[in-house]
Amino acid sequence: MKVRTWALVPLLCLVVSEGVAETRRLDAPPLNPHPTQAIHITVSFVHQEDARRYSINMTANYKNRQSECGYVSQDWSSDPVYLETNFTVPNKSLDPRTAKFDIYWDRYNERTCNWALFKPDVEIRDRYSLNTAVVDWGYDDDLIPGSEFRTTCPFPDELFTPVPCFDRGKRIPDVDFFNRIPANKHIELTIQVSKDSTPPGKVRPDYFSDLPLPVLPTTGPKRLSQHGTE
Repeated sequence: MKVRTWALVPLLCLVVSEGVAETRRLDAPPLNPHPTQAIHITVSFVHQEDARRYSINMTANYKNRQSECGYVSQDWSSDPVYLETNFTVPNKSLDPRTAKFDIYWDRYNERTCNWALFKPDVEIRDRYSLNTAVVDWGYDDDLIPGSEFRTTCPFPDELFTPVPCFDRGKRIPDVDFFNRIPANKHIELTIQVSKDSTPPGKVRPDYFSDLPLPVLPTTGPKRLSQHGTE
């Protein structure tokens, strides 16, 4: 290849990169004003008196995994980055012993650069110690209509966040830290998905579906802001 041709290569790459960046969406798509694919979730304290001290909260994580919507980080790793956001899902129950949440598969409904539900999370908070525990729940098998899940979260008096919960066959370790926690602070929960919920779809956000092309630093991603609550 001639020297003159080699000199044109960087310019050609720049033009291609700019063209790609112009078609890339680096912000969240508009919310679907009329979502219909709902998952109805009920979280209950096994021991109802636990509701006096502990509260139940839920967030839902949405991501996109389409190549035209991601970018490659500008640091040394050059890892592919896909945009995401977390919604705080409001509790529709007036009974503190039971929390009721509705989340939607079609919270976004765009043809391109769509964001899909990746995983909901259930969090338990101790109002006194401010400790929190995030339950290991929210995978496809957990979201099947009619499914039920049980977990136990031992809360220490001292600040220790996040508190681990034990489920899926995992037992509370027989060590001093957990042995000091009295039985009445082993908070047990039941998570139920109603039978009339929409089941998981075939397409879910995937870390390895499509790798994005680089975006120039001048047209790189902007910081995402929360849209509000679910």
